Amino acid sequence: DQVYLDKAYLKSVWKNSYVEKINKIKRVVLATAGEYLTYNGNIIDAFFFSTSVGYTENSEDVFVSKVHYLQSVKSEWDEISPVYSEQKKYTYDDFCKKLQISATNKIEIKIIEQTKAGKIKKLKINNKTFTGSDFVNLLDLRSSNFTIKLEDKVIITTKGYGHGVGMSQYGAEGMARAGYKYDEILKYYYTDIKIEKIK
Repeated sequence: DQVYLDKAYLKSVWKNSYVEKINKIKRVVLATAGEYLTYNGNIIDAFFFSTSVGYTENSEDVFVSKVHYLQSVKSEWDEISPVYSEQKKYTYDDFCKKLQISATNKIEIKIIEQTKAGKIKKLKINNKTFTGSDFVNLLDLRSSNFTIKLEDKVIITTKGYGHGVGMSQYGAEGMARAGYKYDEILKYYYTDIKIEKIK
């Protein structure tokens, strides 16, 4: 429910390999038609995201409540992702302006709370406290797993891309390349789920 790429776009990107790739997708869709994921008899919310930082996140560390099948798992395949790491640089004035704090060349940073996988849940910049997600949105970062260096500019390095809950897309690709089957991948990222089929 995030991205829809139409036929014209795929043809422009895949060029000569369009027919081969679209036919592969059609075969996969037909082979899994009617399958769905359940936990304790209920259809799951199959959250997914782009790229992890080595572990996925517990649902309760990112969203509101704990969900048994959305718990942190090791995801060691994500470094294949082209968006695994990103660095952004800001002038001190621009950094302060984006965070809506008083302009200054003296920045004090205090990390208040982090998730098990290393994402920042809460931090303090000078006298203002931010949630990790607010900080990410204000600075247009890819992830709340970040480090900040204060040099001639403010340098922020992020790892991973997305909220981190559920299945990592690049992690799943890495598992597939390593020989794991689709059902093994789904059951790895979504703890204790079943794959059922409409009868």
